[in-house]
Amino acid sequence: MKTLIVKCVMMVIIVIGLVHYALYLKTGQLPWQSPMLGNLVTETLPAISLESVKPGSDKTRVYKWVDEQGVVNYSQEPPADQANTEMLEIDPDVNLIQGTPVTAPVAAPRPRSVLIGDSSSSEESQTPIEKAQAAKALLEARDREQKKILDSL
Repeated sequence: MKTLIVKCVMMVIIVIGLVHYALYLKTGQLPWQSPMLGNLVTETLPAISLESVKPGSDKTRVYKWVDEQGVVNYSQEPPADQANTEMLEIDPDVNLIQGTPVTAPVAAPRPRSVLIGDSSSSEESQTPIEKAQAAKALLEARDREQKKILDSL
């Protein structure tokens, strides 16, 4: 009976903890202020307001030009001797490099077995016991070859 009560209490504590964590993830705030923590959480976490995060407010100016060798250059400062300089404003929240489409990998054809189940060979007329005996003979031959190699080392 005591173990059942302990298990129930632990389950309630775990569920309360998960609910608090889910609410914190959803809202960014604790459901209620814990008396043990006091103002610790609100003092250590920086306050982020929607006014401080404005899209497009951090654009970077980049200059693009082509040099004498035909190489395209990019810089944050304009070149002094280039007249055909183009100024670009780049938003850091926008991806400039386009993604490549993902293609499905082509599956390699499965190797046909030289042992059992190769329907393209003349083994179609063999019984399963004859196929097993042929496989056993093949394995024994491979075993002998491996022993020869190991003995020569």
